[in-house]
Amino acid sequence: KIRMATRLRMFDAVIGAKLLFGGETWTHEGAGATMLNRFQQHALRNITGMQPVWDAVAGHVRYPSAASVLERAQRGRLTDEVDFAALRFYGHVLRRPEQDDALYLLDARMLDLEGRVGYTRPQLPDRYRALAEAAQLVPGDALVRTTWRRRNVARRKALAELAWARDAGNG
Repeated sequence: KIRMATRLRMFDAVIGAKLLFGGETWTHEGAGATMLNRFQQHALRNITGMQPVWDAVAGHVRYPSAASVLERAQRGRLTDEVDFAALRFYGHVLRRPEQDDALYLLDARMLDLEGRVGYTRPQLPDRYRALAEAAQLVPGDALVRTTWRRRNVARRKALAELAWARDAGNG
């Protein structure tokens, strides 16, 4: 029998790494975020041994709450990990020299594509700005890498606590 800590490390190293590869450029809303979090819940329930049980009184299966599964596994939601990676990526791009092509990713107007037929403006720049505002970061903070990372890590911890509280309220 393999210890739970070892199984969690394997999940992070293999499954988590594969799932989150390239996640810094994802826009995850709605069904995509739900599927990602459901997969994580299913896997963590198996790893931690928190399986659903049949409730004979109610006549259906009762699943452990998402908050209790995440707390037992000492993990945050995968969607929060994607946001964390996106903010790190945004910080890297903001530290690039002004002539760097990577800056064009953040503002489609620099490419002068908005006048083209069939062009729709990408949602990534708006997402990065919204994440930075939520973490109380301004683009100037990216020049000081330690400030950017410290605030991003603080936001990550706050998001995990909010998710646990929200899920605990939902049952």
